[in-house]
Amino acid sequence: MVRTSQLILNFDLNPVLTFDALVVGEGNRLAVEATHRLLSAGTGILTLVGGEGVGKSHLLAAAMDHHRRQGGEAACLQVSALLPHVGEMGEGMLVRLLQEHTHCGLVTVDGLELLADSPGLQEVVLYLFNQLRAEKRLLLMASRLFPGQLQNIREDLRTRLAWGAVVALDPPSDDMLGQILHKLASDRQVNLAVGVIQYLVTRLPRRIPVYLHAIAQLDHAGLTQQRPITIALAKEVLEELHPERVAGETTR
Repeated sequence: MVRTSQLILNFDLNPVLTFDALVVGEGNRLAVEATHRLLSAGTGILTLVGGEGVGKSHLLAAAMDHHRRQGGEAACLQVSALLPHVGEMGEGMLVRLLQEHTHCGLVTVDGLELLADSPGLQEVVLYLFNQLRAEKRLLLMASRLFPGQLQNIREDLRTRLAWGAVVALDPPSDDMLGQILHKLASDRQVNLAVGVIQYLVTRLPRRIPVYLHAIAQLDHAGLTQQRPITIALAKEVLEELHPERVAGETTR
């Protein structure tokens, strides 16, 4: 039996995904500013749009962390996590569980583009939208597609999604990715030379969780093998984590 109350809205926050840990650059500056304005206003609807790895989920988690630090209650509906369980839970149960969380001052919805696969979840998000808007609460959403581009979405939901503000995030540059890697490593007290950072940026998938895992593995390898973190060590670690990205390389 799936634990629906945990799947719906009670995700634990990753302590790394905060505003303090966020590297702001040209690609995400407008989205960061818009999120701060939303939180300061205390009411409103905002959708963040961008491809994989641009930092949408980080901003959602950072907004929840900020809201909770201010004494409010926040919750997350992660569409990708819910999809495998929708049939098991049933639409009525989803709605009842959501009704129990309408006291939250902030609700985030991650993965709007996936709603096409579930009419039931579309109804849930429509319910959330109407409830939070009527009570002047906060709704922050993330999608890979603009609301008008969403496929197989009921028209009343599509119309409502277009009512709120929409801000796009652009892919981070290599320079910004290097800054992100440097900050994540520094926060973990791991020293990465510029050359190692450049090596990782050009070979790792451009996603924060991947960066965090790679840094942890590099740190572990350096400590257990009593070796400095060099490009040679990074290549060895990446051969285990992502062998397809270092195949055929030679490291001096």
